[in-house]
Amino acid sequence: MIESVSFAAGATRMPSALENASTTTSTGPSFGQVLQQTAADAIGSVSKAEATAIHGLQGKAGTREVVDSIMQAERSMQTAIAIRDKLVSAYHELSRMQI
Repeated sequence: MIESVSFAAGATRMPSALENASTTTSTGPSFGQVLQQTAADAIGSVSKAEATAIHGLQGKAGTREVVDSIMQAERSMQTAIAIRDKLVSAYHELSRMQI
């Protein structure tokens, strides 16, 4: 069963299946840890863009800063969406396989 993930501004929790992933045979981070870090980075980028936009409206940040921050958040979200699409595609392909 696939659990849905919300990328709301305060959400930093990934589904429990990813939290239970372990690195038994590899020396690097597990696939679940990589996904968790990617989601956390995307959330952080969006939060930073929101804060910078608010500072821009208050006159505390320049236009260039606001645009750069929003562009970074957009790239992060595009990356997260591309990863999600690949995961869904792989899941569908596996579910169509005959045992």
